[in-house]
Amino acid sequence: MKKIIFIISELSEGGTQKTVKQLINKFYNDNFSINIITFEKKKNYKFIKKNIKYFNLNKNYQSKNKFYGIFNNINRIILIRRILKKNNKSSIISFLTSTNIISVFANLFLNNKLILSERNDPSRQPINYYWKILRFFFYRFSNKIICNSKQALIYYSKFISLRKLKYIPNYINLKNSFKSSQSKIILSIGRMHMQKGFDILIKGFGESKARQLKWKLVLIGNGPEKKNLQNLAKSLNLMDNIRFINYSNPFKWYKKASIFALLSRYEGTPNVVLEAASFKLPIILSKGTGGALDFIENNKSGIVLKDNSKKNIGKCINRLIEDSNLRKKIGYEAFKKIKCFSNIETIYMYWKNIIVK
Repeated sequence: MKKIIFIISELSEGGTQKTVKQLINKFYNDNFSINIITFEKKKNYKFIKKNIKYFNLNKNYQSKNKFYGIFNNINRIILIRRILKKNNKSSIISFLTSTNIISVFANLFLNNKLILSERNDPSRQPINYYWKILRFFFYRFSNKIICNSKQALIYYSKFISLRKLKYIPNYINLKNSFKSSQSKIILSIGRMHMQKGFDILIKGFGESKARQLKWKLVLIGNGPEKKNLQNLAKSLNLMDNIRFINYSNPFKWYKKASIFALLSRYEGTPNVVLEAASFKLPIILSKGTGGALDFIENNKSGIVLKDNSKKNIGKCINRLIEDSNLRKKIGYEAFKKIKCFSNIETIYMYWKNIIVK
């Protein structure tokens, strides 16, 4: 039985985690033996079944300083390497930059196939200088690097052989043709982190006519910036117009909303944009939303901000809240564009072909 080892820092929530869980279920149903390594404390995930082994390292915490950071990462490498040695001749799929580099070190001189998956646009993602140097020198020790955006593929082609690079887009389920209910709601979903640009959206919302026209901004997610974002909304006197909701199944909110906005500072291909498009929602994006710009074209299948100033964001929000025909038009165009992302079997076969080659 072919064995696959997934390595990711945590499996709680988020677009990357959703992709990992989809792949685990697909490979499991295809009779692969699955091992999962995370840095977090042990959790009971619903997909844990026979032939799936879950290793939690309990090493998912912030380091106090650089010395502790180096020590903690060496510890992670040692723990992962022990598991990899016992599972030699496996295929390893690692996710996200720092975890990918740790996986490279843990797998050095072992007889495993190592596949690294990048989920952000590396040209925009702000990472530590030392991680950037390690990425430059050590990514070449992998067998394959999977990018979910064309921008990432172009970036890595500058120092990685093209034969090692593969573009695989994200998957979205289009079995049902969804349609939103067109309430006066602007929706945004994601981890409450500076990456996602919720602060930018809140300021732009405050600059728009949305408050006067009785629109609400609904922000769904958890994360380290949530309290700061709530304080920002209070300082702008917007708490009556903004709802902060802990992450849960967001599909009822896609159905209620009339506009979706994601103003990330950097991204790969965000699943939430694909999901919003599946509900035919008109979408406002920043230029930092990475692979979403592969199918969202400004003024045709969405609105792409020329800059992230609150004045410009407010202007774009006003365009959509004042023109229901424009909302309907660009929402439908976005839906048509994402049909190439809809087939999970095609996406899965891309991954499977890399494993079995």
